[in-house]
Amino acid sequence: MTDVITHTSRRINAIGKKIKLSRYLEIGVETGRTFFGINIDHKVAVDPRFLFDPSEYQSDCVELLSTTSDDFFNGYKGPKFDLIYIDGLHLFEQVFRDFTNALALTSQVGVVIVDDVFPSDVFSSFRDWNDAMELRRRLGGSSGDWHGDVYKMLFMVHDFFPSLSYAIVDDGSSNKQLVVWKKQRVGFENIFNDMTQVSEATYFDLIKYEDRFRIMGEDELVALLSEDLMGLGAFSAEHDCA
Repeated sequence: MTDVITHTSRRINAIGKKIKLSRYLEIGVETGRTFFGINIDHKVAVDPRFLFDPSEYQSDCVELLSTTSDDFFNGYKGPKFDLIYIDGLHLFEQVFRDFTNALALTSQVGVVIVDDVFPSDVFSSFRDWNDAMELRRRLGGSSGDWHGDVYKMLFMVHDFFPSLSYAIVDDGSSNKQLVVWKKQRVGFENIFNDMTQVSEATYFDLIKYEDRFRIMGEDELVALLSEDLMGLGAFSAEHDCA
């Protein structure tokens, strides 16, 4: 497997090292570029169609499960995870279901990262990949970016999960990520307060309310998580594979 470390692997490793995480779950793996770059003791990968042979990498500390996220969450009975990374189907309803299921399986540390939450342009926010590519091409664009409507997760978490803290991490790339952890938010104020409005929110709503979201760089995020969660990772030590 490739030795290239992705920006997501780097970010998760920095968080894991700082707050001593020992169990990791990844939803949506494909080639494994992110998964195999993670340095956390026990790792579980879930994907219905791995783009490699998962049997070659199975071990006591690395589990690769060829199944849908829905089936995994419905049947999982094992120990909870310190960090869960969601990078599956780029549709709001599926990501929201994965997110709520993930919350039930997080340890006291309880970090969940959602990928692809900030489209690079309006075409990238389309729910259909073919529409996004074709309409962008017609208007002279050449990017292959597609984030779907996962951006609606920002409104959902902001408005309906005030018991959770969150940040949008921006490293200057076109792929901002939502990071959520178990700490009561201070100074909560909703944007829509209406689930129908969230489900119907557009790319332009995202741009309109961008300054209402908590956006920060990677170093600031890691420092904040360290401050909020330091010491809680010790509760997962009994599941350490090392």
